[in-house]
Amino acid sequence: MRCSLAFLRRRLRKKRRLGEFTEFCIEISAKFTPGTTEAEADDLINKFIDYIEASSLKFGGVHTTDGMAGIVDRRGRPYVTDLDRAAVMDWLDSQRIVKTARSQELRNAWYGWSD
Repeated sequence: MRCSLAFLRRRLRKKRRLGEFTEFCIEISAKFTPGTTEAEADDLINKFIDYIEASSLKFGGVHTTDGMAGIVDRRGRPYVTDLDRAAVMDWLDSQRIVKTARSQELRNAWYGWSD
């Protein structure tokens, strides 16, 4: 968005999800230990989804026997925070088959994906 937020009325800021209406998400990725089977990866993903849903979050992404990557977002408001990011990363780091887990800083869920 190139226009200044000062010139947008509240209704337009809300419609465009800008300013005080910006929605944030977390981009995460994890690499699994070598030799992880498909059943182990599926089991981890099922446990991860259970954890995410219990935390009132949502996850969209992909996984293979090598790892997983995707976006974590919150259902409704308030939006995802750094505390949510830390909790998700702690959960991933505590899993036996996760070799490394990384996350990006909070980012705008609607803009800037092609940058």
